Amino acid sequence: MLRASSTSTVNPTTNTANDTGVSETAGVNLVNSLVTADVVRGVASAQASGFNSSFSAAGSAFKNLVVNGVQMNNVNPNTTINLPPSLFGPGSFVKLLEEIGSSSQPAPGQILGGTYAADLTVNMIRVHITRQAGTNDAIDIVISHAQAHADFPQPTGCPALPGTVSGDATIVNEQANPSQLPVVVGFVSIPPQGGHDHQNLNQLSTSLVSGGTSVSDSAGTVLSSSSSSSSFARAQNVCVFPAFGVCTASATAIVSQANSTSGGGTSSSNSQGTSLLGLTVGGMTVSNNPPPNTTILVPGIGSVTLNEQTCDSGGAPPCSGTTSSGITVRAIHVIVDNPNAPGVPQGADVIVGEAHADSSHP
Repeated sequence: MLRASSTSTVNPTTNTANDTGVSETAGVNLVNSLVTADVVRGVASAQASGFNSSFSAAGSAFKNLVVNGVQMNNVNPNTTINLPPSLFGPGSFVKLLEEIGSSSQPAPGQILGGTYAADLTVNMIRVHITRQAGTNDAIDIVISHAQAHADFPQPTGCPALPGTVSGDATIVNEQANPSQLPVVVGFVSIPPQGGHDHQNLNQLSTSLVSGGTSVSDSAGTVLSSSSSSSSFARAQNVCVFPAFGVCTASATAIVSQANSTSGGGTSSSNSQGTSLLGLTVGGMTVSNNPPPNTTILVPGIGSVTLNEQTCDSGGAPPCSGTTSSGITVRAIHVIVDNPNAPGVPQGADVIVGEAHADSSHP
C-alpha cells in the first residue's frame, strides 16, 4: 500500500457535502504474476447538495498494468477478463476498475423530509479464483479499494428539481466482427442528476485503430432554473483501419464536443468546440474542420464520414426543442461495406471520437 486517504467536507455557505476516498498501491504482483502493475490508484468521489447529487471515479488510473501476460493500455469501467478454467477453476475472473455507484433524490412532488444522496465504490483490481491449480484454494483479492458517500437534506418547501441531463464520451467504438460485441475504449458517462466522469489514455491500440494520447470527459449540472451538460473526446495521431499501405482515415488531432442547455422554455444543443485537423482519407488530404456529415467513399473498403452530427430528435443540427434536446458528435466513422476489404468482415463499423450531451428542463 502506498497511500490511503478519505476527505469529507460540508459547506454551509454553498449547502454542499463532498466525500472523496483515495487508495494507491505500488509494486502490485498477484498470484504469481497473474496481475502486475507499477502503480494502481483508485478514486471515489460523491457530491450532494440541496438540489442534486452525483458521483465520479475521475482520477482512477493504472500504470504498466499486465493481466495474464497481456499489457492493458486501455481499461474501461467494469472490464472483466475471464481466466482459463483449467488453471483457475470455472467462473474465475479478473475485474478492473470496478465501479458500483448510485444517486437518489426526493420523490417527485415531495417538499419535506427528502434527501439527495450519492454513493460510489471503486475496486481497481478484483481477482476471483475458484480453484487454483495445484492447491485447489479459492482466492478473492481486491487492490486499491475506494469508497465515498455524500448526502444533503432537501430544503423545506422546495420540491425535487425537475430537470435531468445525460452525457457520455468514447474514444473508440470498434465492431470489427458484426457477430461479436464491440470493443469500447475510453467510455465515460454521467447520471441523470449530473456529475463528472473523466479518463486519460496514454495510447490507443485496437485491432483497427492506433493513436497517441487521448482524453474523454463528460459533465452535467441540474439547477432550479436550468439543466446543462457537455462531453468531449480528444485524440492525437489517429490511424483508422490501415489497408493497401495507407490509413483508411487519419488525423493529427481530433476533438468531438457536444453541449446541451435547457431552461426557460427553450432547449438547444450544439457541437461548439469540435475540431478535426491533419486529415487524410484513403491517402488523400482533406481540409481541416470539414462541414458536418461529410461522407467520402473509399474504393475497395466503404465509406468514411467526418464530423458526423445527429440530433437526438433525428436529423442534422441545429438541435432544439422547448423542454429538451440532445446531440451526438462523431469525429471519424468508417463503415466497411465491400466484401473484398482486406482482413475485415463486411459490415465492420469503427467510430473514433464520440461525444453525446442532452438536457431537459420544464
